[in-house]
Amino acid sequence: LKLVPKVVQFQNLFQAVTNFEIEQLSGTSFKLKWQDNYQGEDGFAIDRKITGGTWTENIFSVEKL
Repeated sequence: LKLVPKVVQFQNLFQAVTNFEIEQLSGTSFKLKWQDNYQGEDGFAIDRKITGGTWTENIFSVEKL
């Protein structure tokens, strides 16, 4: 299993996250951590891609704390 962060920045309107980390907790569970560099969003959408496949968008959403 290979995890690759997909960070999208739209026309410099949003600052991309930094210090992105992935920790595998089990065969199907992961902990994601990052530094938020923008204050204007309500949360984050998590997308995924399995090696050789296509992106699946918004498999999980995270509200901003």
